[in-house]
Amino acid sequence: ILSGWNVYVVMHGLVLKVPALVVLPTAIKSLLIAGALQACFISYGVLKEMLVIQDRIASPVLVLSSRLGAIICGCLFLLITDGRISLGAPISSMAAFAFTNEASTWAGYEMLKYVSFPVQVMAK
Repeated sequence: ILSGWNVYVVMHGLVLKVPALVVLPTAIKSLLIAGALQACFISYGVLKEMLVIQDRIASPVLVLSSRLGAIICGCLFLLITDGRISLGAPISSMAAFAFTNEASTWAGYEMLKYVSFPVQVMAK
């Protein structure tokens, strides 16, 4: 507890030395970025729900098309920035994470057939 208090005292002293003209624009910028991210995620979820519920598009099609778009964008970015496409790690070390990500995304799309997007967000 004593070391935590010491950290608090040091950080409090550092924060008091920073002028408000430096902190306020950064805080406002951070809040605007957080708000923009939330707006993007909410609109993405609503559009995703519309695709699954109204248009009856199969979940695997949505997942695979989303991943294909991400691969194409990633490859284009690597080509533009590095001039070549290379992975930083072997595919075998990423396979388990990739599989669980695909399974959870597919399950999220399937869940939208039974519950609404706000209920799904609250359940997560």
